Amino acid sequence: MTTLNYTLVSHTVFRLLGIPGLEDQHVWISIPFFISYATAMLGNSLLIFIIFTRPSLHGPMYLFLCMLAGADIVLSTSTVPQALAIFWFHAGEISLDRCITQLFFIHSTFISESGILLVMAFDRYIAICYPLRYTTILTNSLIGKIGVIIFLRSYGTIFPIIFLLKRLTFCKNNIIPHTFCEHIGLAKYACNNIRVNIWYGFSVLMSTVVLDVVLIFVSYVLILRAIFRMPSQDARNKALNTCGSHVCIIILFYGPGIFTTLTQRFGRHIPPHIHILLANVCILAPPMLNPIIYGIKTKQIQEQVVHVLLTIHKSILFWEKDAVIPEEVGPAGRTIRKPGCVLSNLLGNSQILQIPNLVFTWVLGTQAQVICINMDPVNHTGLSYTVFHLLGIPGLEDQHVWISIPFFISYATAMLGNSLLIFIIFTRPSLHGPMYLFLCMLAGADIVLSTSTVPQALAIFWFHAGEISLDRCITQLFFIHSTYISESGILLVMAFDRYIAICYPLRYTTILTNSLVGKIGVIIFLRSYGTILPIIFLLKRLTFCRTNILPHTACEHTGLSKYACNDLHVNIWYGLFVLMSTVTLDVVLIFISYMLILHAVFRLPSQDARHKTLSTCGSHVCVIILFYGPGIFSTLTHQFGHQISSDIHVLLANVCILAPPMLNPIIYGVKTKRIRDQVTHVLFLKVI
Repeated sequence: MTTLNYTLVSHTVFRLLGIPGLEDQHVWISIPFFISYATAMLGNSLLIFIIFTRPSLHGPMYLFLCMLAGADIVLSTSTVPQALAIFWFHAGEISLDRCITQLFFIHSTFISESGILLVMAFDRYIAICYPLRYTTILTNSLIGKIGVIIFLRSYGTIFPIIFLLKRLTFCKNNIIPHTFCEHIGLAKYACNNIRVNIWYGFSVLMSTVVLDVVLIFVSYVLILRAIFRMPSQDARNKALNTCGSHVCIIILFYGPGIFTTLTQRFGRHIPPHIHILLANVCILAPPMLNPIIYGIKTKQIQEQVVHVLLTIHKSILFWEKDAVIPEEVGPAGRTIRKPGCVLSNLLGNSQILQIPNLVFTWVLGTQAQVICINMDPVNHTGLSYTVFHLLGIPGLEDQHVWISIPFFISYATAMLGNSLLIFIIFTRPSLHGPMYLFLCMLAGADIVLSTSTVPQALAIFWFHAGEISLDRCITQLFFIHSTYISESGILLVMAFDRYIAICYPLRYTTILTNSLVGKIGVIIFLRSYGTILPIIFLLKRLTFCRTNILPHTACEHTGLSKYACNDLHVNIWYGLFVLMSTVTLDVVLIFISYMLILHAVFRLPSQDARHKTLSTCGSHVCVIILFYGPGIFSTLTHQFGHQISSDIHVLLANVCILAPPMLNPIIYGVKTKRIRDQVTHVLFLKVI
């Protein structure tokens, strides 16, 4: 324990810890890291290949996008392999020179991406404000010069940091609690004065990233000004649509960075592993999602990707011909007069061109399918459909197989995580307290909610099995709506649980007995199923004569009833009554509970007591935001986003269903130590 003289001692080797505090979960954390890296490498490489090999994509916007994809590859490769080496092999040792090299590429590439986003905003400004001069202003020569300037700016501003770091003596510590090296994170372990490093880093930030954000903001103000001067609504919508992908990427790039900066500045009580996870989100998210966003939102790229991956040729349309129904579909030899038929390759575009009367689908061999739409008018008098056809995500039929991947991963994660949670809580007597029993109910509801929707969606995506009877459709929506109300009720009683635990800690076990918990569970069950049961009879009385095509992955009350020919006032008003008396009431009561909790917390005498008390609510607050947040956002887009395409509405609705069941067990597994310890014990058979 004698004091050592650190004079002349300077560490030349450092050790990256990964994510301190979550070392036991490093293997599990590595899974999203690996998936993100693989997706980023595949997506961005494919994007670069397509743009370089397709002369039709050699325009300014696509060349800038190619630069962005290249920067994404460099940014991912600078960080993720090192993180995976730590997670998988505990290989956190890194020399000083390697550490400086890594941070040089991370910071310079981040500045490069910021510069590329700025010139992409400039590209949109020229395209919208000066469309006739677009090609004469943004020539290939100018684009090349812009690329060189971005490169010189990013590498030139970061290059001095190498010498500012090499002059330092690192004598304080050689343990870096992170997954990668960064400038201030390394410099703070030096014994020298690092004011020069701090001020130079600040000047670089202000003269590059902050300046870029300001100029992007100015560009979009000018763009919006030009758009709102356009004479027609269609012209305005079309102009705005050309900016959609770029705006998404701007938010994705700067959003996590701004949020991370705010948490570093004001969130001193936030655990270190949260700061490190947020820093990694800034690195992981943009490279992974940028090619996906441009692939989905940009029609030309979308078509080229499909062509490269699936070698899809243009569909052959047959009109004004009679179609003979094969034996697999109906009576052999029966014909449909003058159908609209689409013959397309497997996974090809099979869009339904108008609201059809009848749809017939069958497979020719293994490579093609035919969809025929009867164009004849049908007399709807007395007709009521008893079989419906779920389309999945209309407008994205070509991407159904790819969309199915996150659906399948989410479902598998939800089933595994929630089943494991229920098993652990039931088999561990130490977890038979009220909070864990409520959590067990939530996990059960998550399993029911996922199973009510995802298998049906996967059947549509993989096998085009969208046919569903009216009874099955009503059964599905019954379980979806009732389980959603159940989850809302469980979140309310979990807020009540936190209120009792914080405001009446000495009476907690006497108030929330197992008997009361059981009664609460029965009340939640009766409320959810009791309020939704009348909807079955309200739907069964209707005559569905308008169409039997449902542009969705699952059935839901309003989405089904709007195709009825009857008066729907009773259905609409009852649906509103159920919403207000269950979910909306729950949100209000949860809000009141947390107001009372905060009132009690801020009356505690010490800062440590307040922080410790609030930390017990962290998981529950995260789950509340995750559950109600997407639902509120989806409702707002339905109400005000009339110009938003139907596929976005359907995707948002699926996020409301997919996200909570998948993430709830992860949130509670990471944030709740007792559950985390038990999960580790079960998975690795080791005594904690």
